[in-house]
Amino acid sequence: YHMAGVYDRETDELRLLVDGSVVATADASVHPSLADGSGAVVARVGEGFRGLIDEVRIWLVTITS
Repeated sequence: YHMAGVYDRETDELRLLVDGSVVATADASVHPSLADGSGAVVARVGEGFRGLIDEVRIWLVTITS
């Protein structure tokens, strides 16, 4: 499977995609920012996930197919 999490700043929405299809959405109550210059990034990648995660990437730009 290919999984991706997307934060849409314009709509304050988080989306989870599996193999290119949206499988879940949620409203975001805070604005995550990895580019604020603080140098700290806190994430819980795979919490509660039973399996192996091959690789994780974070982009600050929109990725298209």
